[in-house]
Amino acid sequence: MIRIQRNSACLSIYAFIENRLVELGGPDRLTYDGIVDIIAETIGVKRAKLHVPVWLMKHPIWLMQRVMRRPPMTLDQLAMLPVRNYPGLDTVQALFGFEPQPVAGNIDFVKKVSRLDGLKIALGV
Repeated sequence: MIRIQRNSACLSIYAFIENRLVELGGPDRLTYDGIVDIIAETIGVKRAKLHVPVWLMKHPIWLMQRVMRRPPMTLDQLAMLPVRNYPGLDTVQALFGFEPQPVAGNIDFVKKVSRLDGLKIALGV
């Protein structure tokens, strides 16, 4: 069973509903850069982004998988980055009868994540 609040902001959720896989998403199609921009704006910081080719990240991520209990990225996740995968924009409305809220303006909870918490998350601790 899946519980979704009417005011929830979700990026993308995969759910099994009546024995079928359903992709759920919010009202906006966001790129990874777009998600980073929204989070940075929400917490009031400006961050430069460095775009690194996927192939260049394979060895560092392989190493992270070997030495970290919960690495922030896996090789499987890395392989999915170049794939454009957008959930249907009307799926939530059709299945649950309400419009999901956009991520921007609805993730104030990220302000409560301390630098120490962020470091722990990044290190997989």
